[in-house]
This record gives sequence, C-alpha cells and structure tokens, in this order.
Amino acid sequence: MKEYEMKTDITLAQHPFAEQLENCHSVESITSLLQDKARAFKEFREGERITKSIEGTVSALCMLSGTAALGDSIGLVRQRTLMGGGPHI
Repeated sequence: MKEYEMKTDITLAQHPFAEQLENCHSVESITSLLQDKARAFKEFREGERITKSIEGTVSALCMLSGTAALGDSIGLVRQRTLMGGGPHI
C-alpha cells in the first residue's frame, strides 16, 4: 500500500472507488457499483480501439505523404503540421 501511495500520492482510503465502496451497504449496491465500473472500463477500451484505428490511418497517410510524388502533389498529411510547425487541427 505504501508503494501505491508513493506512486499516486493518494492513500487507498482516499481513493474515489474506496469512498464509493464505503457507501455500499448491501450485496446489491456493491454489485451495482462493480457493474458500473465494468461498463465504464468497457467504454474506455472501445474508445481506445477507435484511437488505435485512427492512429493506423494517420500512419498510413503519413507514409503515403512521405513519398516524393504523392507528398508533393497532394500532401495527404503535412509533416510540419504533425511536428508543430503549422496550423493545428
């Protein structure tokens, strides 16, 4: 527990989930809390998959843009924008 406290700068007793558990006084309320956390985690993971898909698409566009013929003629993804040298999307 000390290692957790050192890494997060919060005690387990002060963690929001621990505080929520303290307010649970039945099997049903604990189960409901755990189901809500599982649902939130699932939604987070689904969002992570979308992000990875977007990263893959941008990576492919960067490779295409990097070729002399395509990059100069159509500029799919501008390197200076990705590197912070141009307008931000």
